Amino acid sequence: KINLYFWVGFVFTFLYIVRSFPSLSYDTELWAELATNFYHNARYSSFYENIWVTDAGYLPWLQRFISVIIIKVFKMYDYFPYICQFIGISLISFFCSLINLFQFRKIIKTDFTRFVISIVLGVGIFSQYDEFTFINFSYYGIFFIVLSFFFNKEKLSTLQFLFFLFFAFVFCVFNL
Repeated sequence: KINLYFWVGFVFTFLYIVRSFPSLSYDTELWAELATNFYHNARYSSFYENIWVTDAGYLPWLQRFISVIIIKVFKMYDYFPYICQFIGISLISFFCSLINLFQFRKIIKTDFTRFVISIVLGVGIFSQYDEFTFINFSYYGIFFIVLSFFFNKEKLSTLQFLFFLFFAFVFCVFNL
């Protein structure tokens, strides 16, 4: 169940990133691999070619998939950097806030302690420009993967469990 601590942590982290790094949110532009790799390949290469284009030797399928959807499906060329950064910042905020779910009381009993940890993860430890970019947001998926070991999967409905498995799959496989 999603609780107030989760939402406050999510919103706080999101607003911190937007306020601290406007060039990654409301004043964004095509930057680094977002321009030279993800935008360029999504716009000018086929879907098949996009799957196999490497970035520094690895296959960033999640960012590539998002880029292809934005460019090839929705044709959002002008808004591409804004949409990508919004997705990246939203997922970073989500991952850092996950520990606030009641499900993780078995790791850390007090809600407030988990909340403080989520804020430190979201704005304290990694609060450098590069860490909040679309090209790097998937690294925050490690929080989801680590927390998934402590998740009580038996209490989930079949639909929730399938969503959980899909999400775990995406963040393990799509970031080769």
